Amino acid sequence: MEASVRQSNFARTTFLGLAVLLWICMIGGAYDLLLLHEQASSADGKPPAYWPLRSALKPTKDKYNLIMFVHPKCPCTNASLNELSKITARSKNLNTVICFYKPSGVDRNWLHGRVWDSAASIPEVKKVQDENGVEARVFRSSVSGQVVLYSPSGHLMFSGGVTAGRAHEGDNLGADRILSVVNNQSGRQSSTSVFGCSLIDAATQTGGRK
Repeated sequence: MEASVRQSNFARTTFLGLAVLLWICMIGGAYDLLLLHEQASSADGKPPAYWPLRSALKPTKDKYNLIMFVHPKCPCTNASLNELSKITARSKNLNTVICFYKPSGVDRNWLHGRVWDSAASIPEVKKVQDENGVEARVFRSSVSGQVVLYSPSGHLMFSGGVTAGRAHEGDNLGADRILSVVNNQSGRQSSTSVFGCSLIDAATQTGGRK
């Protein structure tokens, strides 16, 4: 009888130990997946080397021209906009445009929300709506938060993101490189990874068909 009780207690203890070990592994795995998601960049496109003549956006000739492409429903983009506000505050040599993707056939109010409000809080920045992603295609941008920077003469100087990870604010290579070009007249072209949501999904690329 005592042997049977000991065996039962051993089995129960073993089962509980394995259950705890499995739970710890699951938590660790979920944490690793979260880190990978935050640190995984999206597949951003390569913008034209010169300001595209097909663009309806008009560049200035006396400042650097910066465009950030955003999806108004992407939660990661708020961090990108907050970093953009820091960049514009540190340089007066920028003509900055935030280009909001808007699917054709939806009301303009669809643009409004937290991302729009974040953009509206940045001084001296122009907001434009990009109907069905026309400008995003011209500049080959496919990720919300992607930035392109062109010199006053129209040369591409920078393309990429201005966060170190998805929805992560703080010091980042993209902001450093932009400010180096704009404030120090650095002639070096550079790029960084973009962390954000897809700007134009497959449905909108085919004219809204699903």
